[in-house]
Amino acid sequence: AVSFLCWFGASEYLLGAAAKLLGCKPHPELFLRSLFISVSFFFTVCLFLSSETYFSNESQLRYVYWDFFRHYLLHTLFLSVSAAVFICSFRKKAAWLLSCILTGLLLCVYCQYMFMNTSLPLIGAEKIDWDGLKQDYLPNALIWAGIFAAPLSAGAICRRLKRRKKSVPDPLLINTVAAGGLGLIQFLTLVVLFVTNKDVMADQKAMIPYGDDQFVVSANKNIVTFILDMADQSAIESAYAERPEAFGCLKDFTYYTNTAMLYDSTFQSVPSMLTAARYYAEEEDPEWYEKIRNDAPAVTFYDRLHQAGYAVNVYGDFMFDFSPMDGCFDNLRLITRQFAEVNSKALYDSINTVNTYRALPLCLKRFSEPSVTLGNNAVRVVNQSVTDNSEFLEKTELTADSSKNYFIVQHLIGLHGDPDEKTQVTECLALLEQYFSQMKQLGVYDDALIIVTADHGYHNQPKNMPIWYIKVPHTEQDAIRFCNAPISLTDYAATVLQAAGLSQDGDEALFGRSIFEIAEDERRERMVFQRQPFCTNETGYFFGYKYTGTKEDLSEHEMHDPPDWIIKRGK
Repeated sequence: AVSFLCWFGASEYLLGAAAKLLGCKPHPELFLRSLFISVSFFFTVCLFLSSETYFSNESQLRYVYWDFFRHYLLHTLFLSVSAAVFICSFRKKAAWLLSCILTGLLLCVYCQYMFMNTSLPLIGAEKIDWDGLKQDYLPNALIWAGIFAAPLSAGAICRRLKRRKKSVPDPLLINTVAAGGLGLIQFLTLVVLFVTNKDVMADQKAMIPYGDDQFVVSANKNIVTFILDMADQSAIESAYAERPEAFGCLKDFTYYTNTAMLYDSTFQSVPSMLTAARYYAEEEDPEWYEKIRNDAPAVTFYDRLHQAGYAVNVYGDFMFDFSPMDGCFDNLRLITRQFAEVNSKALYDSINTVNTYRALPLCLKRFSEPSVTLGNNAVRVVNQSVTDNSEFLEKTELTADSSKNYFIVQHLIGLHGDPDEKTQVTECLALLEQYFSQMKQLGVYDDALIIVTADHGYHNQPKNMPIWYIKVPHTEQDAIRFCNAPISLTDYAATVLQAAGLSQDGDEALFGRSIFEIAEDERRERMVFQRQPFCTNETGYFFGYKYTGTKEDLSEHEMHDPPDWIIKRGK
């Protein structure tokens, strides 16, 4: 409070001195009206947008509301008072023009984030084709111009009517009412959001994968799975066509060219794959996670791994809270906020980028595209597992443990990171090369079962299928083999058990068939759930398409037929 009063007094003095030098005549009686306008504007762009984004994504975020609330509240106050003082330092006509600018911008920003962003994908949901959106730039810019000019036009009309001796409100008062009314609506909205989010002040608790042994492998047997997020077949195959020599680290692998995902979403795809889930994600995530984890396939799969002497260490960021997997994964730890460190600058930078992205007109958004982490990268837990490609590459220094076998899953950012596709693929190949090279140095590569796959392909595209490479133990070959068998990520558990020599009679009833039992010419029906329908206006959670054949057949079905199955959101 003392700092604020000192700053306010200094601002008043400096702005007053500047106004006198410029020959301006201050109008302190306009302060309250100017303050209403400036508070409404800066409340919207600073506090409201950051708060509304938080409450809309609260379950996905690792930071809490208080980590940024005071920062943006103080910014709102400082900037609002500064702007009000600045406006009052000029003659009435100049003050009115400045109020028109703030009011016009406020109306433009409000209309942009409320109505004109609806055609854009969710932040981080997919790569945005900015070149494909260029046709919408001009209409969006014209709408901005029209809205921005509205306060100026209203003021000009009032002035003209006043010259004709008509009884009209003061132009500055019109801006005050328009901006203040809009600010009041957003303030009440924020109050409702705050009240309805009961846990806003609660200390967050969650189980997360600890990274203590992320770079430890077994000196005996290893089952290693790399899940490269959003590694789409088209991106990898395009890179292979251009630079096949860069794929030397995968020469002992077989590439399955006809692989299908189940869900176009990390948070359903990876848990479903790792539990051999027999239930679609009909309920809200926590209930569904509990259901698939306690079902017979998951219980049997992890019991069998543990009985065979495997430590099950799973690293990644594919669940917001890993508590349902306690007992399956061995490297989970319960953490609270006291164990977390928040990098305030990184958090504010991320929030500012999101706010700017939401507020800007369409033609400028590409210069402020936010990270998919929504600020989560600013929250670090001691020994938290590594998911970033470059950080993983930097930290990989494998050691071997002779006391047990290891089942390892490395879920990395993959192609969800750098917007440049070639950079992403290069990073992924580099980290695989380094990891496999170090396994060879430790003498554990040859005996290892290794799978390199993805959770899904590019979001919201009809052919968005994931990659699947597999190396079974004691395989050595001169080049990558290719197989066209129609497999699915749902075949993961059965494949791991068979390749590791852990399968038993009756497994097919629990896990289905392994990929080794699926012929290349088999006509196999598979299900794929997309985030959106491609040719209808159906509503739901996921849209399922059954298909037989290749992703070309899937695309044909998606583009011309309604979904075969719609998953509705749960309670």
